[in-house]
Amino acid sequence: MTTAVRPQRAADEFPLTGRTSDGDQTGVIAAFLIDMTLHAAIGATAWSIASGPTAVLYGIVAWLGASFLHRTVIQRLTRTTVGKCSFGLELRHVDGTYPSTGQLVGQWFRGGLCCFDVFGSVD
Repeated sequence: MTTAVRPQRAADEFPLTGRTSDGDQTGVIAAFLIDMTLHAAIGATAWSIASGPTAVLYGIVAWLGASFLHRTVIQRLTRTTVGKCSFGLELRHVDGTYPSTGQLVGQWFRGGLCCFDVFGSVD
């Protein structure tokens, strides 16, 4: 009996973008836009409900909180997000394994830092 050997991957490997069970990546950008719209809508709702000079702060905190929970906790439990689910996508490594909670948290922070890196890397 032969056992399959899984390819080795680096411990800090960045998980792949969403893929369907047959490896298709169609809809990744649309899925991202759906997820971002959901997070922004939660932030905008908190902003509109809150009153006073800190309303904007509440909106930003709600947006970031929704994004973090959705892309780490919910994605870890369901293996997908609302946007990815719309296209049958799941976030997986090349070897087919799912990212851990720590990897999802790391990916969330990397994504946030990439927003600022775009401005710093322009020559």
